[in-house]
Amino acid sequence: MRIVRALQVACLFVLCAGSSGCGDGSDAGVDNATLSYEITIRVTDDVGTLGALQFEVVYTGDSGGWAGFGDTVACEALTEGLAAANHFRGKLKIGLVSLQGIPTPGDVVKCIFRTHDTLDADDFEVEVTDASTLETDPLPAPPRMAVTGVEPI
Repeated sequence: MRIVRALQVACLFVLCAGSSGCGDGSDAGVDNATLSYEITIRVTDDVGTLGALQFEVVYTGDSGGWAGFGDTVACEALTEGLAAANHFRGKLKIGLVSLQGIPTPGDVVKCIFRTHDTLDADDFEVEVTDASTLETDPLPAPPRMAVTGVEPI
């Protein structure tokens, strides 16, 4: 059952491959941006050990975007297991699956964001779209998540 769940999450984020229009919208001008930031995303609730976690991150500012397009977005998982990230039309979608477990609270991923503006953690919104236990049972309520680190690089 866990392997099926892992494959479902991994396949969900290969939406951009071969699609036209991938990266449209907020990606405009990102390659010419002058500032790069490492963005750290964290599960802020203590909900035990997770087996799978899916979430979306949206930048609420006016200028900039995630480094990379489609499934080549510059993100690094901070937990053991399978991770997939996809940048599509300004929205960053991330899925994590771990047989060892994703401890909470804790940092789960770091991604690169480029902009002409200075950033702060409040410039991002994080929404959990799915979370489950190691036994693949859904949580009664999604854990809270937030951008907790914005470091210039």
